[in-house]
Amino acid sequence: MTPSKRLLPGSGLLFTNRAIRILLLAGKLARQTTSLVSPSHILQALAWGERGNGRAILERSSIDLPAIVGMPPDFLGGMLDKIPMIALELDGLSNQLIELGGRETLDVGLGKAIGTESLVFGILAMTDLPECKILTQYGVSLVSAKEALDRARREVRKEG
Repeated sequence: MTPSKRLLPGSGLLFTNRAIRILLLAGKLARQTTSLVSPSHILQALAWGERGNGRAILERSSIDLPAIVGMPPDFLGGMLDKIPMIALELDGLSNQLIELGGRETLDVGLGKAIGTESLVFGILAMTDLPECKILTQYGVSLVSAKEALDRARREVRKEG
């Protein structure tokens, strides 16, 4: 079943609902320290938000997510499903991350909508990002992330 897709307000890009919720969580995290969503906020949201392809890729890479991004802050307890739709202000790197992730998603044949896997691909495509370097230290690369996603998709097909 294909997830619902919709435009993120103000972006003109098509996102899966799960990716939108992850970006909204990143926005909530950003408002605690700064006004703009950074790649760090996106990585934290992927680790702490609802499970999707993005987190599945990271988990299949045997990454100790709490060691990288810490534990979720107390203010998130019970609020992950209640994040209101707001206008997101992304920093330049986050905009670039989303654009590159979208291209990589097309490359693996997942269509035009940006999903949580696109966010992981975007982080890994930006090799100068500290977040990419951290993931690389744990053995995660753009190639291994795409392979992990492909394995997960094959397993879902076998089960279903």
